[in-house]
Amino acid sequence: MFRIGIAGCGIAGTAAATHLARAGHRVTLFERAPALGPVGAGLLLQVSGQEALAELGLLEQVAAQSEPLSELRAVQVSGRGLIRLPYAAADPGWQGYGVARSTLFSALLGACRAAGAEVVSGAPIAGRERTAEGTWLLGPVGPSGSDGSERARYGPFDFVIAADGARSVLRTGCGLRHSCRPYGFGALWSTGPCVGVRGHLYQVVRGTSILIGILPMGNGRASFFWGDFQDRIDGLRARGFTAWRDEVLGLCPAAEEIYGELRSFEQTAFVTYAHVSCPCWHDDSLLLLGDAAHAMSPHLGQGANLALADASSFARHLAATGDFAEACRRHEAERRPVVAYLAQLSYLLTPFFQSGSRILGWGRDVALPLLTAVPPLRRRMARTLAGKAGGWWA
Repeated sequence: MFRIGIAGCGIAGTAAATHLARAGHRVTLFERAPALGPVGAGLLLQVSGQEALAELGLLEQVAAQSEPLSELRAVQVSGRGLIRLPYAAADPGWQGYGVARSTLFSALLGACRAAGAEVVSGAPIAGRERTAEGTWLLGPVGPSGSDGSERARYGPFDFVIAADGARSVLRTGCGLRHSCRPYGFGALWSTGPCVGVRGHLYQVVRGTSILIGILPMGNGRASFFWGDFQDRIDGLRARGFTAWRDEVLGLCPAAEEIYGELRSFEQTAFVTYAHVSCPCWHDDSLLLLGDAAHAMSPHLGQGANLALADASSFARHLAATGDFAEACRRHEAERRPVVAYLAQLSYLLTPFFQSGSRILGWGRDVALPLLTAVPPLRRRMARTLAGKAGGWWA
């Protein structure tokens, strides 16, 4: 039995805690926020994520509260089709799910608690300390992080896991080499009633500056997002909510139902993104999982699915080897080709959707309809969307 400390009570952290606690390990999960809850409105549960969730016995529970999705549809503001990509192009039995983040988070949090994991909220983790007793997790230095008072200290643990997101404080505090490149864009997210868009993710693009999306999440509700450049958001808010609403509805009339509940910017959350890469995801006592290891832009809809699959992979290799170092090596060997493919593809595709380049926007509008008309490419694109393309050559 290992003593394991996990920083970050998100999807990667709760999934890992559930797997490891069920295997008999003593798991403590730390969350910096004083109250536990999901961040974000909705997500795409891809085929890869469904398989990982099924391993935890939670797929039926989550799927019952979510919206089955047969395809991705994207159009230009003119109404001209840009892409229509069904999951069935890869496998007739495949589909995605539009999931409220709160639905997935509640299922995972309940499962990890039921498995015996201890969950500690209001406990930010900023570093670690190695001693003869084991590895300790450390809080920030003092209440303000700079007054020199004694740090909170948790442990000892046999090893620790950083699952605290793209801007992982623990990853930085432990000195693991990494690159974290913030994108110049983000998204305003909210939720609302929507029965006009069902069974598919619907997106509207205006050049490479604006990306609007409606993701049905079941129960007649949808997650809505407005993707835009960060430096435009303050100006958007200064113009006022009514002006923004009118602009949205002029570009995407299907969003009108959502604005029955959405009446102010206070009902939205602005989320930013970053591209994270690490030469190695572990050292002698720390493993990075999920976005802490490999965050990417949201355009392929893979983040939550990669986190679920990461947790499953590491737990499986730890059970097989009984050795932290060897489990990390096997986990990374298994996961890195898939993650590298999706990260590289996401990085290459992002400028074609959000960069401000007219030339790239024109190229996308010409190329995407042609690519999806070629059966082998269409099949490959559908496998990638589902999270089931094993790499560039797999």
